[in-house]
Amino acid sequence: ELDEQGFVLVRGALDPADLAPLIAEIEAAIDASARALHAAGKLPSPFAGLSFDERLARITEHSTAAFKALWSGNHHGPALFDLLRHPTILALVEPLVGPEIWCHPAYRIRPKLPDLPRTAQLTTVPWHQDSSYMSAPSDAVMIPTVWIPLNSSTDENGCLEFIPWRHEQGICRHRHVQGQPYLEIAPDALPEGPRTLVPAEAGDVLL
Repeated sequence: ELDEQGFVLVRGALDPADLAPLIAEIEAAIDASARALHAAGKLPSPFAGLSFDERLARITEHSTAAFKALWSGNHHGPALFDLLRHPTILALVEPLVGPEIWCHPAYRIRPKLPDLPRTAQLTTVPWHQDSSYMSAPSDAVMIPTVWIPLNSSTDENGCLEFIPWRHEQGICRHRHVQGQPYLEIAPDALPEGPRTLVPAEAGDVLL
């Protein structure tokens, strides 16, 4: 399936207990940002009683500071590192690349919030291939991406969407998106074919 479509979803690969330390680490980072913003008068409330699924969105309605402290490569914590080297993750990747596994430094936490004007340019990602961000010699090497949702990812709230594509077909022509930190497949280079939505639950692993 990975060879034919370019992706495969491994359902229930991780237990809730595997994700709990990272969720707690993220909650602590959000809490610290919220309390600092509230103390500085930039937030009407720290929104301490809200759930993991909701709190960051409510904070970001007033300030993007907590969001940006997590987004992209800005958060580095022991729980994140432990998940990167979790035995289940390594066991899924090893058949693809062999026993010597390196983690590219572009690992990310990517909060996905409702369509808030403050964060829309960061949370809405255009059609792309991850390899487009790497140098040309990387095209000859299998570099799998491992994507792990920390809560339900659905059609309604914006799950990942794919155009089935075998890695042997190569890299499409990309261009920079004006005003955004992203590359996108140029419209005239976008492959034809069906789009596939891939809903996922916490504990699923998408390769």
